[in-house]
Amino acid sequence: MPPLPAQLLAYGRRVNPRLVLEFSAFAVLETPDELPDSTPAHWAGWTIALATTHHYTPYARAVRDAFLPHCAEHAGPG
Repeated sequence: MPPLPAQLLAYGRRVNPRLVLEFSAFAVLETPDELPDSTPAHWAGWTIALATTHHYTPYARAVRDAFLPHCAEHAGPG
């Protein structure tokens, strides 16, 4: 899964799910541990996207709540 590009994460913009198909992977994985190893840039992009995207359903909020801490932990200094 590629990192989310900066132009999609710029202040005041909304992430278009059709442009970031890797977001759909969060919904099909059962746990954050199933995410592949990646670079800090990937983890940071996913962290920002999860934190700033609207989650309208209880399922979407549960996915965010499960994956956001995991991605944030891997985005920071190791």
